[in-house]
Amino acid sequence: MTQGYLLYAQGADHLKYAINCAKSIRTMGDQRPISLVTDKITKDPVFDKEILIEKNLDKFHVENRSKLWQYSPYDETTVIESDCIVTQNLDNWWLKNKSKELCFISQAYTYRQENLDTTVDRKTFVENHLPNLYVALHYFKKTDFTQCFFDLVHIINTNEDLRKKLIVNRNPKIPSMDVAVSLATKLLDCSNKVSYSGCDPMFIHMKPYAQGWEKPFEMWSKRINFFPGDELFVGPFKQVGVFHFIEDVV
Repeated sequence: MTQGYLLYAQGADHLKYAINCAKSIRTMGDQRPISLVTDKITKDPVFDKEILIEKNLDKFHVENRSKLWQYSPYDETTVIESDCIVTQNLDNWWLKNKSKELCFISQAYTYRQENLDTTVDRKTFVENHLPNLYVALHYFKKTDFTQCFFDLVHIINTNEDLRKKLIVNRNPKIPSMDVAVSLATKLLDCSNKVSYSGCDPMFIHMKPYAQGWEKPFEMWSKRINFFPGDELFVGPFKQVGVFHFIEDVV
């Protein structure tokens, strides 16, 4: 079975992020192929394949991102969001998912490697009793179950009336992949089957209001120094795992 990474990028900034993300995977010694789904071909040699799609007009590009199952050229796929930097080899992630069909990160961490406070920025999840899943790092095999799952995600993301009916409290005005996959997981009652709460790899999410700061800034990069390079530091803390930076810092 073929294994590979799939990145999605639309727009100049995210194309830049995707190239940096792919290079960070290679820096960790991972030779699995990397494909890019994009509305503009980069011809960057870091990508083994580029898959051209039409530009998505919604804010978070959920219509296109809901179809990554269809676009992936691999039997086993790890999706990483473009605004991430990989700071460790991900062989253990692949090994952990060997017996699974689908897996989403369900525990995020601060840059200090402490559990992220999800009550701060995930009130929609809390108030609607949704599982706490993140699409920034996820894995799937091409199976009947995962096809059904992502078909449901696409239906949720493209049907506003359905979202209003199913997400009663704090219904987001703009559809998001995190909400859609968490809702699909709840509807299919498969949270135990698809959730990964481990810390290898650790998923570092730099939401500024969830870092536990007494006086947070709108942008975390205005609050603390960021040192990219062969090793990545935020302040004095070395980052290990998958670092979701979310701001234009690379």
